[in-house]
Amino acid sequence: MAIDTVPQNHFTALENGDVHFVISTAQPDYRQQNLYRVPISEHDFRFLMSATHPLADEEELNVADLLKARFADFYLWGHSLSASGAYS
Repeated sequence: MAIDTVPQNHFTALENGDVHFVISTAQPDYRQQNLYRVPISEHDFRFLMSATHPLADEEELNVADLLKARFADFYLWGHSLSASGAYS
């Protein structure tokens, strides 16, 4: 898992196919409309993936499907989340 606290890099990695998913509180740039967005909490977190990703057509996502994919970046109000889950 890579950690990057610059939101734009998350969305570019999705568009380039470098990663499958991003969890972020940031919105993609208005020009990046080819990203599928799923709200995941009351705190305005979003789970993003390419609109062409096979899971984008699923009505529900489950942990088993997500564990098979490459995760990318986490951006949480300027804090980073390490691979071990430590929040800083």
